[in-house]
Amino acid sequence: KGFKSTADLTSYKISAVDFIAPNRGAAFTGIGLEIPITLMAASSTDDLPAVKDHVGELLKAHFDRSHSSLSQIKPLGSSPYIVCTTLVKLILGSVGKPKPEDRRALSPQQSSDLTSFITKHVLVPHPKIFTSPTNINGVLLLTLLFTTIRKGFQSTSQKYTTTSSHLLNIITSRLNLILSSPIKSSPALQLLLNTCVSLTLNTLKPLTTPSLNGVIPSNEIRDNVYGTVSNLSRFTSVFKENSTIVQVMFGCIKFEKDEMISRAYGCLQSLLPNFINSPTPEIYKLLAGNCDCTIKSSRLAVAYWVGSIFKSVDSAGVLFKLSGDEDEEIAGVSRKFIGEMEWEFEELCGRLWKEGGYERCSWKGKVNCLKTCAESYSKKSGSNETASKFISECVQAIKNATAGEITLVDTAAKSLCDIVTSKKLVYPKEYLKYNEDVITKRDMIRLAVTLQTSEARKCMARVFTEVVITDKPEFMELCSAALTLCSEKLNFKKMFHAGQANGGATLSGYVLRLLFENPALTKSLDSLAVEVIELLGEGLTHSDQYVSSSCASSLGVAFSFPPSPSILDSTLPLLFTNLQATIKKYGTTIDHSDPNRCSPLIKCCGPILSSSLSSSVSPSTLLEGLFKILGSESYKKSNEISLTVGTAISSYVDCTSHPSASSVTIERIDEGYDEIYESRMQEWARPIYRLITKEYKDHNPQVRTASYSVIFSIVVRAGEVVEIDKDNPFVKLIKEMLEVIQAKFVKGLKDDKGKQLSRECCCRGLAACFGFSKVAGGSVEVSSSLLKAFGQTTNHGGSAMMETREQEAMRRVQNAE
Repeated sequence: KGFKSTADLTSYKISAVDFIAPNRGAAFTGIGLEIPITLMAASSTDDLPAVKDHVGELLKAHFDRSHSSLSQIKPLGSSPYIVCTTLVKLILGSVGKPKPEDRRALSPQQSSDLTSFITKHVLVPHPKIFTSPTNINGVLLLTLLFTTIRKGFQSTSQKYTTTSSHLLNIITSRLNLILSSPIKSSPALQLLLNTCVSLTLNTLKPLTTPSLNGVIPSNEIRDNVYGTVSNLSRFTSVFKENSTIVQVMFGCIKFEKDEMISRAYGCLQSLLPNFINSPTPEIYKLLAGNCDCTIKSSRLAVAYWVGSIFKSVDSAGVLFKLSGDEDEEIAGVSRKFIGEMEWEFEELCGRLWKEGGYERCSWKGKVNCLKTCAESYSKKSGSNETASKFISECVQAIKNATAGEITLVDTAAKSLCDIVTSKKLVYPKEYLKYNEDVITKRDMIRLAVTLQTSEARKCMARVFTEVVITDKPEFMELCSAALTLCSEKLNFKKMFHAGQANGGATLSGYVLRLLFENPALTKSLDSLAVEVIELLGEGLTHSDQYVSSSCASSLGVAFSFPPSPSILDSTLPLLFTNLQATIKKYGTTIDHSDPNRCSPLIKCCGPILSSSLSSSVSPSTLLEGLFKILGSESYKKSNEISLTVGTAISSYVDCTSHPSASSVTIERIDEGYDEIYESRMQEWARPIYRLITKEYKDHNPQVRTASYSVIFSIVVRAGEVVEIDKDNPFVKLIKEMLEVIQAKFVKGLKDDKGKQLSRECCCRGLAACFGFSKVAGGSVEVSSSLLKAFGQTTNHGGSAMMETREQEAMRRVQNAE
């Protein structure tokens, strides 16, 4: 009205804008920038595009000029509060003409523009606008802002709702300043925060129930709302014990788009600290209900929430279920929380079996159930009824697991073996001894041979030998049946299954040891035992490494308790021959040297050599084969094999299990190795004499440095024996030769051909000598040349100490003497 055309109206408005512009006109000179900025902001929402664009250019020029480094102008004047409250009131229609009915309401587009202006130019640059010392109306400003935000969320305009959600996000990000100001005690503030919570819930709920066909907000709106919830979550009083927000957030993760799932997940995780001290049944029920969600983020959040909030057996059902999740991250988080908790066996089994938690687990989850129950039972046993149930579940898992559930079979067998062989627990062994409803002894024999993995077969073999009753008539029948089955599986002249051959070897080792421990009861089985031992001996030379290693390990177990002399005399020649030949082939020959293949063979030599002291068969050929490993081709590939040789030889020289052994005194050490003198000694002492007089002085540096590892192993073994029997001939011999051995270690540190392993063995050997002397008694002083020797441990035999040339020359002369 009053203008002939739109062009005239546009020209008039532009002139008016130029008149009030803070960087052009002077209409408000002297009264501050608050009024012109407010008018310019209101004009920026004009319906005429030319006017709107012109105002935008003027505002941009003003803000650019005021933000420059040389400008002293405050963009919004001295009171941004006035600008903010005036613009908010304009949006709400509470400023303008005196009568409200005469005021023109702003369109949603205009309200959106003003809201965006408030956010960008007022709140973001002025974070303390609510807490300024001169501002006593902070609650009033918050009230006005929340009112306009509510109006924006209720609007049908997507843009207005978006700008309102952004404004809400910015305000809540300032909560730390608001709640640290005097207005924090205002009752109105808590009401405003509650309003904020209701706005976020009402906005996100349509996403959680898509079946109701509600209006789902845009990605940008949801992103702002997630940010708001994250901001509010930093203050526990806002969401304290409010399970509704948790339910809504899980629903958002379930139905959220792929690009927004991570945002919803992060928002949910930010709420977690508010509920750590609130383990309510409602929260647990909610978390348990999301255990089977197909969305990974939802299950991952459940694992974190349950593990963080429910630090008790209450978390068992959910955590063990998720520990078997197909996603390794979720399973790993669940296993981490399971490992951090202290479980009571009785309560845990009640949750897993009486309440059905175990059945709801996948086979991977059942693995963790059985493992944790076995560990908790070993720490503190429960009732016999609960233990019986656990044993039954272990047996069922072993029997019924499918081909793809190998880990479950291994865990079940190991758990059963651990509780049966434990010295602290009595009931499991007694239960399986006298109750065959769960599993019979013959089933144990069969499973020990036919199970899928070597670990499971070994565990079942150990369980069988623990629970078989030696004072019953069936004992002989069971042992005979076991050895007969082993004999069938170890018959390598026929077609054989490598896995079952391993099972037969493993079972035979434990059954043979059981027979050797009860010679009076099992004498009638000696011929069968000899047959099986001979088959194991033939298996040592088998071309399949798996079979050869299995037979070697089995012989090591069997001979860990010395058999009768008749059995030894019948079997040792074959064992010594095959062991010596195989060790020579894979230990010393250039074409076939393989330390991995040779190590199991050397390990089994220790018990066999130790047992040979009770027989008439000389082990000289096998000992010679072991000494040849020192400095051999296998040693060059892996010098740790010298420690394996040392362990085997130390088992032989330890004559603890042979009461007939007598004391030995070794003389003529300085004269060097004398084969005739060695032949006059007792057999068990000969390796010690040879090491000190021959291998130790060998011109081959590989042999010489390898001998330190063997001597070290012998001293360590002596230290173990002296704790039990100080009068042992082996202990007495080491005690007499301790100074000589110590001197060898000291010289070994000066050996310029020594490597890391030999030097470490010498250092540890000196420490072992010191510890041995303390227990064995006597005054053995550490050689005075020890400290000097540490000065000669560089690669070139030079001094590593700070010393003069004269001191070095004197030390070398003394060492040469």
